[in-house]
Amino acid sequence: MKWKITTEKTTEMRESLRNVIAKLLPLKIGGLSHVNQRVATGLAVSLRGGGVRTAIALAGVMCIFGCNHSRAEDRTVASIARTEPKLVVPVTSGKLALTTCLPGELRAFRDVAIHAKVEGFISWIGVDRGSFVKSGQPMIKVSCPELDEKLREAEARKAVAESTLKEGEARYQSELERKSEAQCRYDSDQLTASRLAEANKTPGAVAQNDVDQAQKKAEGDASVIHAIEANVKATAALVASQRENINATEKVLKSVQNMQAYLTIRAPFVGVITERNVHEGSIVAVESSKSDRPLVRIQDRQRLRLVVAVPESAVSGIVIGKVLTFSVPAFLGRKFTGVLRRPGYALNDETRTMPVELDVDNSKGELQPGMYARVEWKESRAAESLFVPVSSVGTDLKGSFVIVVRNNKTSRITVTTGSPMGNQIEINGNVRAGDVILLRADDRVEAELTEGTRVATSQEISAANKRSAGSGE
Repeated sequence: MKWKITTEKTTEMRESLRNVIAKLLPLKIGGLSHVNQRVATGLAVSLRGGGVRTAIALAGVMCIFGCNHSRAEDRTVASIARTEPKLVVPVTSGKLALTTCLPGELRAFRDVAIHAKVEGFISWIGVDRGSFVKSGQPMIKVSCPELDEKLREAEARKAVAESTLKEGEARYQSELERKSEAQCRYDSDQLTASRLAEANKTPGAVAQNDVDQAQKKAEGDASVIHAIEANVKATAALVASQRENINATEKVLKSVQNMQAYLTIRAPFVGVITERNVHEGSIVAVESSKSDRPLVRIQDRQRLRLVVAVPESAVSGIVIGKVLTFSVPAFLGRKFTGVLRRPGYALNDETRTMPVELDVDNSKGELQPGMYARVEWKESRAAESLFVPVSSVGTDLKGSFVIVVRNNKTSRITVTTGSPMGNQIEINGNVRAGDVILLRADDRVEAELTEGTRVATSQEISAANKRSAGSGE
């Protein structure tokens, strides 16, 4: 049976054989014997010269010799000729310098819901939503007749206590004067009695009766002094008690006055009113005030808080005082800055993120509380890390791994991945900087390369390329 091959068919067959040779020569050349190499060279020459039938025959011979090659030889790239050539890359080291965009939210630096301290009704309100207020500025006045009555009662009690204290103090002064007079009489009578006793030493100079009367009078004066001293102590104790009563009434009065001061609600700081829920005549109930909506809400907009949820893998970038850049959708293309001030120092159990606050200067009033922000978070490491291409890390049920080539043999190394940086990813494992790994490591590659597979050296690949070029391809 003769083959009838047209010119068009011949060209098609020649191209097919050329593709086969292009794959076989670079991969098989390291494992072919000298005879097989000559057959392969002849195959290339026949194909180049247009001898299609001769080329087909030589290709069959090459396959037979290649299949009969000894299985005891070391497995090289020829043993995985069914796969594409595997590219390798080195493991590099360097410091992580990564900038990622994290979502954040702008909040007022101070946000206070104003509630009433005392019960009553709104008699006047001087602010509304959007009103700018100064610190101490009156915003709302509440009327409370019951509190006014308590104030008058406290003032009356204080007046009575003050009057009683004055009477006690006057009585105390009177007792002191009586004591002074009694002391003078005692001193005079005691002096007279002592002189009469001295004169009585001379017989017949003084009657004994006069001496006895003088002594008795002095003793009576002493008793009066003791009685007056007891009254003085009692009066002093009464005055002290009245003074304590005065202090108590003053405290009650001060408390009522303070409560009355709460009837005028003032702005606690410079800010803007963002919410108003009452009008003149509205009743204010203290019991339900905290659970109900506030009378008004005031926010400090001169400085804002930018709250960012930092992932666990990026907390190493937390440095107090670091300036970060962020943007908001309302100002497309503009960049704003904030200073990192207050990290949370604890991760959220559910989200595994740490809340961090940045201080943002908003003296121009361009930014508003509640705005969504995208923060350019800068992450870094103090020490150098190892980096490999993302495609070099494979993942299966056993975990993440890379395929390392050492002494021209492959081995699977389990690694732990860190933060990505461009097309590189941070890893940690039994690898060193400069180790050579496969550019791709996935399930298919791992199935093709068993543990200990020998990889062709650069010299072997170079020699194969030279032989392929010498064959005329």
